[in-house]
Amino acid sequence: YSPLPPDTIRLLYLRPDSKDESISYSLVHPIHDLPEFKALSYTWGKPGKSIPVACDGLSLSIQPNAWYALAQLRSSEIVRLLWVDAVCINQKDVQEKSTQLQLMGCIYPEAARVPFWLENG
Repeated sequence: YSPLPPDTIRLLYLRPDSKDESISYSLVHPIHDLPEFKALSYTWGKPGKSIPVACDGLSLSIQPNAWYALAQLRSSEIVRLLWVDAVCINQKDVQEKSTQLQLMGCIYPEAARVPFWLENG
């Protein structure tokens, strides 16, 4: 992850179904000048095995519940623009997590839609 400037977020471009099932995130966007996007709300689920995903050349590990939610949201035809905390926030950077959590009060209201995912099964 590249460091985020103040008052910016990453957005995820979830590409249509592909063989490699990779995902990509975009350049950062100022919180007050965002394109139309959806903000995924989901339960992290029980701690356990994480699932590796390819994201802009990096291998990220996400909780199975986030992976299943992304699999359901992935379209066979169009790119979806999403904010998903597990991918859009560097989970290994304590400072970034703290800053981004403070922006969540702006992120969800700015979203065009907020799909939610409780759990797989």
